[in-house]
Amino acid sequence: MRMAILSVWLLLAGADLARAQAGAGYEALIRDGVREYNMGNYAEARLLFSKAHALRPSARTLRGMGLSDFELKRYTSAIDELSGALAAKDRPLTAEHRALVTTALQRASEYAARYTLVVPQGATRIEVDGKVHSLPESMELLLDPGRHRLAVSGPGGDRIVREVDAELGARGRIVFAPGRGAGLLPAQPATEAAAARDEGATDGAGEAASERTFTWIAAGATGVFATGMLVFGLLAGDRHDRFQELDARCPDERDCDVAAIEAAREDGQRFQTLTNVSIALTGVAAASAVTLFFLEPDAGGEQLAVGVAPGAAVLSGRF
Repeated sequence: MRMAILSVWLLLAGADLARAQAGAGYEALIRDGVREYNMGNYAEARLLFSKAHALRPSARTLRGMGLSDFELKRYTSAIDELSGALAAKDRPLTAEHRALVTTALQRASEYAARYTLVVPQGATRIEVDGKVHSLPESMELLLDPGRHRLAVSGPGGDRIVREVDAELGARGRIVFAPGRGAGLLPAQPATEAAAARDEGATDGAGEAASERTFTWIAAGATGVFATGMLVFGLLAGDRHDRFQELDARCPDERDCDVAAIEAAREDGQRFQTLTNVSIALTGVAAASAVTLFFLEPDAGGEQLAVGVAPGAAVLSGRF
């Protein structure tokens, strides 16, 4: 009986000693992690905090890991860890630490690239840089800035690969469509119009190219200046006719109005100047539109032709 009691006592003492040693090791890891963090050695601090977390997960260890990952620009990991630190019950954060973690979490959420996923029907998993994850219910994927390789399984088990160069704080959408190339592409803007195009796409010819935005701007400017040229030309002609009419009455007729004649002459000159300026601007805008038509990529087969003739501008297109 005495030997049994002694054995139990030794086991309990050994357990207490092991816990004490583990506690000492935990505190040492936390202390060293804080020191490395304050020195700017964030990778070393992250390692020490993760070792402490393996010994005793707590809000304290999650805070250290999250803040270290934030400084290392691992924003997606920082979001998970900082969120966990706010929710952890073991060694909960003080009010001061909670405020610091909340601020860091908000900044990490702003800096992480956030994309809405458009995947084939039936897809349940996504591979991100070789690691397989379940598709989030929100269909929203967070990525750290940099290049990433994504993949999902399409109809029939076909693997659809997309490579994305995520930018800091980017917001957009990534479409996985069969037949699309796997080249490095930025995510598309998250707009309803883009979603409608993707849902109706069947040829899989690749990402839509630029819509010749600057070409259309130059073409629109050509139309505006051509309209001004027409309006000012008509006004200049009207004032010229008025000037000739009034001038023909002088000096023989009594109703000669010198002031009206001078006003008509000045108005005619002013509108003629505006007409000449409009002609010059129309020519510049039309030339720019033609040049941009060949420089900007085609968005889907539209063809635009712009021409200038004496006293007229011609804009024609086929869509």
